[in-house]
Amino acid sequence: MFNCDIAKQVLNAAHDMGIEIGAKQLAPVMGCSSQIASNKLNPNNETHKLSVADLVSCMAYADDFRPLAEMARGFGFELKRAGDRAECRQSVYEAVMKVDEAKGSLSALLAEAMADGQITPREERELAQAVTGLQELVGRLVVRSGKIS
Repeated sequence: MFNCDIAKQVLNAAHDMGIEIGAKQLAPVMGCSSQIASNKLNPNNETHKLSVADLVSCMAYADDFRPLAEMARGFGFELKRAGDRAECRQSVYEAVMKVDEAKGSLSALLAEAMADGQITPREERELAQAVTGLQELVGRLVVRSGKIS
């Protein structure tokens, strides 16, 4: 059975964040007007509900993870930020550079394959492997609380 107290604590923490940052500031992040943002951040509002996407966007924008901490606490976990922010920014930079390098390699491979006007089965396999590798790198470039997973 779902524990409504956890949801209430998460929504209350989101509301506190909204009050401190301001619905007007968070509205563009949420993709709505400041009035709708205010309604979504109000835990007592039944008309507009705060979505997970809205909550994640607001936490990232505000660098305020109290709602996440409340959820973790409600399920018996302790939330701690992983690593130093500067270290995390560096790892993000390195991950983006790896993606760019893979894109460049894919482009060079495609240019080489197209040079004679046709793509052989071997070239097609190599291109498919390069695309798969690029997709895997992009897939790992998921930033969560400043961390590359």
